[in-house]
Amino acid sequence: EIKKQNLKVEWCMNERVLLEYFIGKMKQVDPDLIVCHGMTTGIFEVLINRINQLKTAHWSRLGRYKT
Repeated sequence: EIKKQNLKVEWCMNERVLLEYFIGKMKQVDPDLIVCHGMTTGIFEVLINRINQLKTAHWSRLGRYKT
């Protein structure tokens, strides 16, 4: 049985807004460790590349990760 959870879905107008929202959440949560499916297959590099290509504001909040 799956228990109901209080989940919140955020709608974003475009990819840049979505990435800015993600960066803001990362700043707010300030994780010491990030674990995700596919991390070793380059998903984080794809994320950083999209942030750079879209010239997303506040990308430096992600810390030392740069392309």
